[in-house]
Amino acid sequence: NGNPVLYHGEMQERALPNFFVVGTGKAGTTSLYHYLGQHPEIYMSAVKEPCYFASEIRDGNLAPAFRRYSRRQSRKSASPLDWRPSNRDEYARLFENVQGESAIGEASAAYLWSETAAANIAASQPSAKIIMILRDPAERAFSHYLHQLAEGLIHAGFREHLDKCLEDRRHEIGVYHPFLEVGLYYAQVKRYLERFPQNNIRIYWFEEAWRQPQGFLQDVF
Repeated sequence: NGNPVLYHGEMQERALPNFFVVGTGKAGTTSLYHYLGQHPEIYMSAVKEPCYFASEIRDGNLAPAFRRYSRRQSRKSASPLDWRPSNRDEYARLFENVQGESAIGEASAAYLWSETAAANIAASQPSAKIIMILRDPAERAFSHYLHQLAEGLIHAGFREHLDKCLEDRRHEIGVYHPFLEVGLYYAQVKRYLERFPQNNIRIYWFEEAWRQPQGFLQDVF
């Protein structure tokens, strides 16, 4: 089908994704990642959220507390690979066990928010399929807040946290940034519509999709 396939023992081009779940965060992308991985014709990356094509997601751009949290999450991973590969070879290792599946994918919720991911994906995989799930921005933000609260990353009330996000000017990636920016969907979706054929992009609403998960998954498949 024109997609690179990894043949063990041969010097062939490594397998790379031909589809991406690009977000948004707190919209069921983790569940979708696991459901997709159960399909016999789909191979999902060894870890979720590699964030390779989002140039912003690098250790030097992370707030110190968030960097420590990221490293703890990486150590919890069932895979021996880091969940954020730093180069193309490390990224390709996430797909080294591809065995001829027709769909090869990964899911990184940061790809929708990222200002660089759409262009980077298009440069590498211009015919890729793109899946995004959008959620009511206020509900998404509150779910994000509850997640950070449960992880011990923040200790403030919701309104106090929003005020801190609005006051933050450092723009380090962490609990305050891009907490609000993640919900600004117009520019995010536009970046993908400008770089990929419209038929290659599928946009779902969280509130509708997960109300009937079987129909939603059948449509994705």
